[in-house]
Amino acid sequence: MNSVKDVARGTANCDVLQEGNAPADHSHHLRATPLDTKRKEVEGDPQYKAVDKGREKRTTAKRRAKDVRPL
Repeated sequence: MNSVKDVARGTANCDVLQEGNAPADHSHHLRATPLDTKRKEVEGDPQYKAVDKGREKRTTAKRRAKDVRPL
């Protein structure tokens, strides 16, 4: 029994899905960095929406000015 391990492209009698020969094969790829992905996850989180931005900024400013005790 002869088996061929490496078949040259285009010589087999089948088509490989999304082989990469056409630009449409790559249309499902997103151009997003891991940081973009994490930002989208965090912004969609209900806990993140519950954060009071104004209060957070005031607390941070006071902490930097050493007006509050450290946690």
